[in-house]
Amino acid sequence: MNAGTEKVFSRPSVRFDHSPEDSELVCLLGDRDCPGWIDVLETSDSLVVRPGLFPMKYVVPWMLLVASGMTAAPWIARHFGNNLDNLVFGRALWLLLAMMWLLVLPSLFLLLVFMNRSFASKGDYFRVDKSALALTLCQAGKTCKAAEVLAFTELSRWCRYGHVTWGATRQTGVLVRAPGGRVDLYPLFRESGENIPLFGRRQTLADRLAAIFQVPVRRVKLGRRESRALGDC
Repeated sequence: MNAGTEKVFSRPSVRFDHSPEDSELVCLLGDRDCPGWIDVLETSDSLVVRPGLFPMKYVVPWMLLVASGMTAAPWIARHFGNNLDNLVFGRALWLLLAMMWLLVLPSLFLLLVFMNRSFASKGDYFRVDKSALALTLCQAGKTCKAAEVLAFTELSRWCRYGHVTWGATRQTGVLVRAPGGRVDLYPLFRESGENIPLFGRRQTLADRLAAIFQVPVRRVKLGRRESRALGDC
């Protein structure tokens, strides 16, 4: 089976009747809705990865600081001898400031809260029990022992879906041994292009997982032209 023939995010996983080639590891799987970054909680005994959430304790003060600076701008202008009534913005500026405080800021706050709750409700992506060497795929409801884990995958490519235009993304997955000599590919998590470091991390999470389970990382990278040629989005 060639995973590249499947539409992006149309399947939760893919089963192969053989050890897949790199060309068969190019389809994006699982939930298409994700924040584009992850939160990693690691201790000496476990590693848990869940959807990244907006840090409201930092975002809200920043929003208030920006809004306060914009509100103070007219008084700062007057301090330097500019009469607000003679400025190009005129009295319309006061209307814009009022809309910012009464409409824009509350709407943005509620949107961020809604998005955080939506992503938090998805629960953890996966958990690793280091002492038992077990990988729990929370979305699939499956726990894999170390002997079942064949490799981790890191797919970097471009895609589009719904109202989301073409953009770079990276999905980390795991190849798991299945009955009858078959192999299952499960997605673990996905990052969007703007959250992938330009020069890469010193050690990706796929590398960290591979080190824990003592298996290789299979990396597949497709440019925009190659991704479009797949015809899966």
